[in-house]
Amino acid sequence: MKNIIKFLLIALISLQTIFGADYYVDKSGNDLNPGSVTLPFQTIQKAVSVAVAGKTISVNAGTYNERVTTAQTGTAVNKITLTGVGTVNVEGFIINHPYYTVDNFDITGHSGATNADGHIIINANGDFFTLKNSSVVGGKQFIGTLVFDGAAETITCSTANFITMGIAPGDTVYVGESNNTVVFSGNNDGAHVVSAVTNTTLTVSTDLTTETVADAYFSGAYQYGLYFTTGSTDAVIEDSTFTDLGFDAWFV
Repeated sequence: MKNIIKFLLIALISLQTIFGADYYVDKSGNDLNPGSVTLPFQTIQKAVSVAVAGKTISVNAGTYNERVTTAQTGTAVNKITLTGVGTVNVEGFIINHPYYTVDNFDITGHSGATNADGHIIINANGDFFTLKNSSVVGGKQFIGTLVFDGAAETITCSTANFITMGIAPGDTVYVGESNNTVVFSGNNDGAHVVSAVTNTTLTVSTDLTTETVADAYFSGAYQYGLYFTTGSTDAVIEDSTFTDLGFDAWFV
């Protein structure tokens, strides 16, 4: 009897998680829908654009290739809450408004054109932001042999998978030392803006020096996991992890 009661309680809690939200998002949805549990939105951004203070957004499992920007303002009593159900992948969040909670998201895949950027950016008015039960993962880095061509301005790695890693023209990548015996010539180390990409070769805008460097560190996630701009205050990071990033966090 106790086991039956326990099972019913778990079931009720699960139902509350799935059916207790104000708006719903699902990969099979449509942004012209009302965002109900039976007619969900397709994008998280659409849900965020309509959710006002006190509203909750339930996002079903899936990969959402979007970087969500807040649109409404929450309050201390009525926060705006986004909750992932199952495994939810999203490229990131830009927090421009106060009192947002992001719960149970896997945040990965963003690569910006400058390192003054982050998977999560908390801007000056994004106070009282809470991130919980989530992960922020770069996943775009390796140590290997890089071939620099000063004539073609290319960086080649025969074992790399740059396109598969998600690197695209306009992204900024970073090349550095994996240990203190690695030496680079000229401008080969540091940040490079990508102008063209194949799976093994990047064309960059940097004036390179021809050479081959073994044990080079390469990062295609040349931004922070968490980026606070001047004026943002009172963020809470709870039960969340930051891994495989060019940088974990920065406060400016």
